[in-house]
Parts: sequence; structure tokens; C-alpha cells
Amino acid sequence: MARKVAVLQIVGIVMAECVQAGRMILGKAAMSNDDIFFFFFV
Repeated sequence: MARKVAVLQIVGIVMAECVQAGRMILGKAAMSNDDIFFFFFV
């Protein structure tokens, strides 16, 4: 059971990092296009 919990924690961390990286990429793309409304909704 402890091994399963450890695997789930690692998967959760990896998913959170992917989401954070994706938001940074989208934010930079929005800034390069002068789309300020992106920041209010994310």
C-alpha cells in the first residue's frame, strides 16, 4: 500500500509540473501577442 501511495505522489508531482510549464508557455505566447485578457482568466 505504501508503494502505491508513493507512486501516486510522484505522478501528482509530475502532472503539477506539466501544468505549470504549460501555463508558462501559454502566458509567454499571450504576452508576445499582447493578449492581456489571458492573464485575467487563468
